[in-house]
Amino acid sequence: MATMSLGVIVLSGVALALTKSCTTTTPCVGTSEPDRLIGNARENLIEGALGADYIAGKGAADRLFGNRDNDEVHGGDGPDKILGGKHSDSDTMYGENGNDTIYAVDEFSPGWKDYIDCGAGTDTAYVDGYTQNEVDVVVNCEKVVPSLPEQVYPPH
Repeated sequence: MATMSLGVIVLSGVALALTKSCTTTTPCVGTSEPDRLIGNARENLIEGALGADYIAGKGAADRLFGNRDNDEVHGGDGPDKILGGKHSDSDTMYGENGNDTIYAVDEFSPGWKDYIDCGAGTDTAYVDGYTQNEVDVVVNCEKVVPSLPEQVYPPH
């Protein structure tokens, strides 16, 4: 049985963020607003939607997809796959512990700068890198590739 808990922070009648605990390998998807999508020690598949989302996979081999807007994504422990989003945005991605693969290529509108910190482990980052204006900031990554392999983004 899947477990999900939701919470909304409200200040002066304005919702600031939806918090969703994601605890299964079935997709845990955000909303059209800023979300806090938090995984657990198991494998998680977490996908932000619209809004500047905060996504944390925690442990195991997580698949984390920021999608649209300026997202912050944390892999946690385990060999994670982190995808910032292929739209026009500037994402901040942290692989943290484990052998992570981070995809930070803005496919539809190049020129947006992402920040990637792969963390501990043997990590690979796929980044924008066609002109000086499109260079992402990359830290602690053992392998940096200025392109995107095919078929890494979810098919929607």
